[in-house]
Amino acid sequence: SRELKKVQRQATKAMAAGEIDKASALYQQILDGVPAGDPRRSDALYLLGMQLLDPASASPNLNQGVSYLEELTASSPAHPRQLEVSIVQALLSQAKQAASRHEACTTELDAARAELESERQAAEASLEEIADESKAADGRVKSLQAQLRKARAELAETQSELEKKEEALEKLKEALVGRAGVSGS
Repeated sequence: SRELKKVQRQATKAMAAGEIDKASALYQQILDGVPAGDPRRSDALYLLGMQLLDPASASPNLNQGVSYLEELTASSPAHPRQLEVSIVQALLSQAKQAASRHEACTTELDAARAELESERQAAEASLEEIADESKAADGRVKSLQAQLRKARAELAETQSELEKKEEALEKLKEALVGRAGVSGS
């Protein structure tokens, strides 16, 4: 008991001096040496729990800190710091809920990103197909234009030949009509 009082004084001094790690080790000795229900154990549970929950602590441990505060609430519901413990526990519960919502939102966001990426890839593939089809259509158009030019040239040549033949036919008719008029006279 005398040794525990000494350890408790040292822990209190270390905590007041800001020597958190030293105080934590001393409070851990108190926890190891004091039975449940002893007010010294309750104080040690409170101080260790809060120290382990402090993100600025040299070695924060959320799970262990929560465990100490839960033990304090169960073993000493009338502890003078119980209101603070209840507030911390409520804040931790809200933080867990927020983390859960954040995780769900992150999952949804990742799924939406994956879907958008899939749609982007499909759109790129469609654009490539359209570009390929456009090139093929351009090739067909050029081929048809070449065929059209050739057909026009052939048509012009055929028309020219037809005109020549019509002229020759006219001359032949005139010659025939002139002969027929000469032979009938």
